[in-house]
Amino acid sequence: MEMIPRKEPQIITHEQYADAELNKDFHFTGEDLWWSSDEAKRFLLMAISSVGLMGLSRMLPDESKQEFKDILCR
Repeated sequence: MEMIPRKEPQIITHEQYADAELNKDFHFTGEDLWWSSDEAKRFLLMAISSVGLMGLSRMLPDESKQEFKDILCR
């Protein structure tokens, strides 16, 4: 089941965490942190869902907020 981040934080279930397949070993090469783009997407959607979109917006540095705003307003 794909996570859909919402304005407010959501509870992440054990099933959703297991589906994200974050328990695998990986080797950080200095170039990429993820195993694949699909796994990165699952992790990021789960993390953003956990803190909520409002929480994410409070965490972002001001420069990132402006860039994100520019992206959304295109």
